[in-house]
Amino acid sequence: MDQNQPLFALIQQLQQQLVDQQRQLEALTPTRPQFRLPDPPRFDGRPFSLKTWLPAIQAKLRSDGLVGQPAFDYVYDRLEPSQQASVLHLRETNPTPEAVFQYFERLCYNPREKQDAVLRFANIRQKDDESLVAYLARFERLSHEAKVHQQDLLRTITLHRGLRPTLRQILEQSYDTLFDLEYDDYIELLQRHDRRQQRPII
Repeated sequence: MDQNQPLFALIQQLQQQLVDQQRQLEALTPTRPQFRLPDPPRFDGRPFSLKTWLPAIQAKLRSDGLVGQPAFDYVYDRLEPSQQASVLHLRETNPTPEAVFQYFERLCYNPREKQDAVLRFANIRQKDDESLVAYLARFERLSHEAKVHQQDLLRTITLHRGLRPTLRQILEQSYDTLFDLEYDDYIELLQRHDRRQQRPII
């Protein structure tokens, strides 16, 4: 008989006790609840609402892991009653969330959407009571909608032209090479001058 056998048996027994204790600890440790996205609002059928509702409902389906009939039922539940009635036929023919999404995308399609977005972008102006931060946020959204968010010079010129006259004139009088700046550098310059204007004079 091997003299090390009792030692090996003891080691195995201790290893098994350790495994058992780890399992007991895991059973006692409360599992963290999985993060759940909130329910998106019910879709009311308006084209503008579709732009925000569609990504929200798709994210909810992904996060909850819903597919097939349960996904269709959830999407159906997130429609206003008048919109539910308009997709009843899909329940019998093609009960998938994608069918509902495609239906509303067809319904809300705007052939002038690109043109309207470009015009809104081209005509943007900072309001008298609008902070620079709010104007920049609105500008960024409109440049993205117009799909010009990668054209630095166009964005810089359009942003500059839309500034309140006082800030625009200060920049034009202070710098001869404004439009040689990269877009991000122009934004930093703009923010520095805006902060100086807001600083109280002592």
